[in-house]
Amino acid sequence: MSFVWKASENTFQENARWSLLRAIEWGIWPAFLSIPLVPLLLLFVPLWHIIIIVGILTILWSFVKYKFVNVLLATLGCFWVQLKWVSIPVSIVLLSLRRHYVLACVALIWPFISSFFGLVSGGTQIGRIEEMFMKKLGCIPDTDKIADILGKAVHSQKTPITGGRTNQSCNIDDLIAAGECCNDEAIKVFANQFKEVVINKNKERVASMIRYPLKATFKDKAVIINNEKDFLVLYDDIFNNSLCNKIGHADIQKMFADNNRVMMCGAGDVWLGKDGNDVKVTAVGVCRSYHPEHMV
Repeated sequence: MSFVWKASENTFQENARWSLLRAIEWGIWPAFLSIPLVPLLLLFVPLWHIIIIVGILTILWSFVKYKFVNVLLATLGCFWVQLKWVSIPVSIVLLSLRRHYVLACVALIWPFISSFFGLVSGGTQIGRIEEMFMKKLGCIPDTDKIADILGKAVHSQKTPITGGRTNQSCNIDDLIAAGECCNDEAIKVFANQFKEVVINKNKERVASMIRYPLKATFKDKAVIINNEKDFLVLYDDIFNNSLCNKIGHADIQKMFADNNRVMMCGAGDVWLGKDGNDVKVTAVGVCRSYHPEHMV
């Protein structure tokens, strides 16, 4: 459906702002949805009954609001609430004609009143829900898939890669020992070119070698960068001295390969892959270290 928010058509900042707004609404979903409905219900239902019902529904919602998020529902909720521009004026007029002036005032400020129902349910961790929406939009890389790639390589070894201590991080040498080296000459040529432009700090050239949207680590947070403009803004934070040093010392003849994905250096610091007939950088710094049980 075209009206559903699409991350690929917006910048990272726009996606983050959208996720934040939807997180605020999702945290008090029943109360939020009540905004266009309650003013009309005031014509037929006692105010205290409405407050109790909305309060109970919001409390019940608190048990599931961190379990899932749904982009379609969040989008439909926004359209639904826009009906307030019709329901509130109509209810105010009708209530005023019946001389229910207090209820008319309640109808007018119900959007404001509804926001306080979050306190009834113990508040909302907005950042937590925002992150859930960002993941759902694809604005945070699926590190579980990367963990699976690395996990298969580690557990396929006949002996533990770290002397039996499975909670140790593994590097590219360990992965190559467990898997296989990249033998694709086109990828090797691209890797050498990428290595050179990074060393020479040619930011625009680096940006042109990226496949967008790009999975990257920005200030210790996983993000999705949708275009070259956003990439260049964040370049110095992503390609910091540590990462540039790893790329500069990368051994192009020793790159871990898994199907169509190739790890250039570190333990997931730079991933390369085919984009049609071209080779592109597909992820940067999304998995700095690997633990067989979890990603850190």
